[in-house]
Amino acid sequence: MSVYFPEEVILQIFHKLPVKKLGQCATVCKSWRSLIKNPSFIIAHSNNQTHEPLLLLRFVSNGKEHYSIHFDNQSLQTHMRFNSPVLECENINLYFRVIGSCKGMICLADDLAIFTYTYVLWNPLIRKFKRLPVPNFTFETHGDFDAFIGFGFDSVGSDFKLLRFVMLRALEGSEKPQPRVEVFSLNTGVWKDITGIAPKYEIVGKGTQAFVNGFIHFMGYRGHRNVILRFHVEDEVFQRIKLPDSLVYGLGTQMCVSRYKESSIAVFYKTIFGPIEWQVWVMKEYGVVESWTKILSFGESMGLPTPLGFRKNGDLMIECCDGDIISLEPESRKIKRLGIRGKKPGYYSFVDSYEESLVLFDRGKK
Repeated sequence: MSVYFPEEVILQIFHKLPVKKLGQCATVCKSWRSLIKNPSFIIAHSNNQTHEPLLLLRFVSNGKEHYSIHFDNQSLQTHMRFNSPVLECENINLYFRVIGSCKGMICLADDLAIFTYTYVLWNPLIRKFKRLPVPNFTFETHGDFDAFIGFGFDSVGSDFKLLRFVMLRALEGSEKPQPRVEVFSLNTGVWKDITGIAPKYEIVGKGTQAFVNGFIHFMGYRGHRNVILRFHVEDEVFQRIKLPDSLVYGLGTQMCVSRYKESSIAVFYKTIFGPIEWQVWVMKEYGVVESWTKILSFGESMGLPTPLGFRKNGDLMIECCDGDIISLEPESRKIKRLGIRGKKPGYYSFVDSYEESLVLFDRGKK
């Protein structure tokens, strides 16, 4: 005797299941798979999930990339491990660079050493990825360049977007910076030139980004003045955030932007004149310039480790000189060793928050 459940009831059940269970359900029958692959269901499922705080960690050891997801709690217990997608880097680029993580999607770039522009969106939980089309501004079309890549999500349009901010070497020395800027939309599948609205700033090629409150944040500088540029992913407009006075005239190429907790930003600044040290500044109230606070500095006495990013509780993830990755509570300086060791120099290590989703289940390759 077969039991019939209305589609509405099945959908209510599916909305409450975790991603891995839904992947199993999709193999049961065509009708279930069709329901789960529906773009509307994928969006609704993500919005209805109660996401347990998770932390994504990538490091390189013994010539191999290691990805793991950890519960972002006191234990930092490993939730799962997975391999990178089967992708080939161009020429001398040994590994892909991780741009960011958002809504279960990880953005990868093949741009570590040479003028390449292969970008990949990857959902490791369902083992699917999508290679993006060639952008408008390339070595073949415009010659040597530096490029910043940002990654974020438009919650109104339910669309993932990449921001590509390109500085052409041929235009270096101009009175004002002349960037070329474009945006890729996963929904449309094309790169759109938005150079006309781009702010006239230099950027740090391959610099870090922070996607917070609907904005992609990154470092910019003009002359000897530094600023944080932010790009609103939904409206596609640029704005600026002032830095604390002591960072305005610092060396912009030695500054990194990071997410701080869930809703603000931080800056890591490496001083190279005089005693070498890292300074960690956080914007305790997002958008309020007066709330910038230096919460930590550490230097050669600690072997000059490298800050990677923050956990949800505000603890700082750091890569030590021997490759060990640790968690540090800034106020007490209490250290938690994770038993993870990467390759030095730690150019390949990456930390960001993570949440599970079905994104790319309806498209992409395995």
